[in-house]
Amino acid sequence: MKCYRLFIAVELSNSNKKSLRENALIVKDYSSSGNFSKEENFHITLVFLGEQQDLRIKDIKDSMDEINETPFDISITSLDSFKRDGGEIVVQKIDKSISLSNLHTNLLKALTNKGFKLDNRPFKAHITLGREVYLEESISYIDEEIERLNDKVDHITLFKSERINGKLTYTPIYKKYFN
Repeated sequence: MKCYRLFIAVELSNSNKKSLRENALIVKDYSSSGNFSKEENFHITLVFLGEQQDLRIKDIKDSMDEINETPFDISITSLDSFKRDGGEIVVQKIDKSISLSNLHTNLLKALTNKGFKLDNRPFKAHITLGREVYLEESISYIDEEIERLNDKVDHITLFKSERINGKLTYTPIYKKYFN
């Protein structure tokens, strides 16, 4: 029986991933060091499932299939950072969205009904630009150079997180499209 590190997320458009990479490079320019996200890895985590046995993947897919949403828009806005040992996590925030919050809540409910034990922290939608970042300027100063973006959420994706040849890779396993 195999175990996988899994999460469910909102995928972003390729054009927005390119813009987010540019934003991450701006943050990098104002940093002495950090690990910055790869373009293909930008996403909005809805639920982190952690290590799961492969036989649970069907339950996860079934939970995702219970979600009945219609496509909706989101706004990707200002920078924020969270202090951690070993630097900061720098993120780009997502404007509050009732649709996104409801999606998160409904997904948690469906997964919990299938027996998953999940973290009940308040949901703060964001996109991670960098980890272990040491900033040389204030986040508010850097934020003035960051592009704001809009995207459409029309599906959610179950991802497997793994290291392939030393590179953090998020591989889509399943997608649930909205009506």
